[in-house]
Formats: sequence, C-alpha cells, structure tokens
Amino acid sequence: MEILLLKVASKFFEAKFSEQWNSESPFLVEDEESSQDAESISIAKDAGECKYYVKLDDKYEIELLLGFIDPANYFRFDWSNIDMMLRIGDFYEIEKITDAGFEFLESNYQDFPLKALYHAENNGLNDVYRKSSTYVIDNFYKYRECQEFEMLSERTKRKLFETRLNLIEYFFRDFNWGSCRACSNFKVGRISGSIIEGYQKLSASSTCDGSCSIGTNRSIGQSLQGILGSDAPTIDSLKKHKAFRIELD
Repeated sequence: MEILLLKVASKFFEAKFSEQWNSESPFLVEDEESSQDAESISIAKDAGECKYYVKLDDKYEIELLLGFIDPANYFRFDWSNIDMMLRIGDFYEIEKITDAGFEFLESNYQDFPLKALYHAENNGLNDVYRKSSTYVIDNFYKYRECQEFEMLSERTKRKLFETRLNLIEYFFRDFNWGSCRACSNFKVGRISGSIIEGYQKLSASSTCDGSCSIGTNRSIGQSLQGILGSDAPTIDSLKKHKAFRIELD
C-alpha cells in the first residue's frame, strides 16, 4: 500500500519503483567464503536484490512523507515541520507537498511575517519573502525587537534596514510643506513606528488652523496619491510598491 501511495504521489518514487531503475545496491555483499556469518550474507543479498529499497538519511522524513500522502491521515503543517516538508517535497518531486507548504506560508505571513520571511528565504520562495518583508519594513523598529528577528540571515537583516532607511528619503522628499513654516514641524525623524500610521497622522494633523490646515492636508493627500496611488495607503497598497519590499538574491 505504501509503495502504491509513493508511486502515485512522487515522480521520484515512480521511477525508483519501476523496472527501468538500475541503481547499484548500497550494501556490500560479501563473498560466501568470507568471515561474515551466513545470516548476514543472506540479509545483504536480499537487500541488494530488492528493487524497492530506499535509503534515507533520516527515517523521520519518510514518516512525515507517508503521513502526508496517506489519505487516511490528517496532516497539519506548522512552523516546526515546514522546512523539512518543503525539503522532502523538493527532493522527492512531490508537488502536492510543495504546494501545501507554500499555501501554509501564504496563509500565515500576514500574522507572522518574521517567521514567514525566515522560512521563505530557507526554501527560495521569493513571492512569500517579498510579501512578508513589506510587513517588517512598514513597522521595522517593532519587529527588530522580536526574538524571531535574530533568526534571519545577516543579508536579509541588512536589506530590511537599508530599505527602511531609504523609504524616509524616498517618500518624504516630495512632500509639499510650503503652506507655512509651522507645517514643516513634521520631521521625518519622528516617523519611527509604522509608516502607515505615520502617514495617517500626517493626514489627520496639522500645527496650523483654518485654511492652512486644509491646504496642508490636501497637499499630503496629493503627495500620497502620486507616490502610492491612494491618499489613504494600506498595507496591501504598500505591497505593490517596489520601495516597500525586498527580494531574494
């Protein structure tokens, strides 16, 4: 039964369990006259002649594999097994596992962007890597204090930090603060939390009264519209902007 399930699920095992597979046995079959006892020789020969022999580095991997492909089982992806399952799916060419692992990350990156970013980098999943990075960049100083941040590679940490710094110059240089001097009290150095929250505060506040306040808010809205395509940016609109994400190398 297990062999049938493996053949159906995996191109690797479909070939492995076919008549065309001609790999050499990993066992050394000793000569009859050697010092090995007869039972050891018999076991070695049986293993060598078995065309269904599969050598695994970790038997836990095959347990996970069988647990996933067996329709009688309910297999649950979680953060503790996602890396191993994606590795199994890739190595044994099981698209069902790869797709399920990708769906798990897609379903969780919004709530757990650091974990998703880490596992996406480990498994070369650029789409998840790119989208989860937007959440981290938007509120970088919050996520930098999280324990999971230390799991990220130094390369990814550096890209996140550089992207966040570049945003301050990129997004605020075109804002029109010319309505009056008081309006320019909004300094970019104060934007240390979420970028979106910073935009919302800028749009809702002004140090001036009357017509200047209205003009300032209108100017901010026009600037946001030109940069992000909306005067009320959301995290989804930020995902679409190249300046708000990083890519795998």
